[in-house]
Amino acid sequence: MRKSLIISAAAAAIAAPIAFATLAIGQGNAGLAQIPGDWMTTSAIASHLEGDGWTVFKIEAELGEGVYEACVVDADGNSMELELDPLSGAVIEEEAESCLDDEDHDHD
Repeated sequence: MRKSLIISAAAAAIAAPIAFATLAIGQGNAGLAQIPGDWMTTSAIASHLEGDGWTVFKIEAELGEGVYEACVVDADGNSMELELDPLSGAVIEEEAESCLDDEDHDHD
């Protein structure tokens, strides 16, 4: 019993980072992949954006393009998609059309 508990704990410790990376990867990337180790974490990207006044709804790693994409809302309530440098968090491109799905935003 103790041996199977240790094996289960080890398997969970290995699977957790892989599951997180999979959730952070954009839908355009097929298969299981991991975010490169030199990239900022999604948490660091979110903190960087929030420090600049954005409200962050979603961040995805687009590995094929070598960027993060973030769905954000500015202080005036305008949503946009940002393309970010994964090493510095700098905004590369802003797309001013809404990136919020109905499930991401309450319509009161």
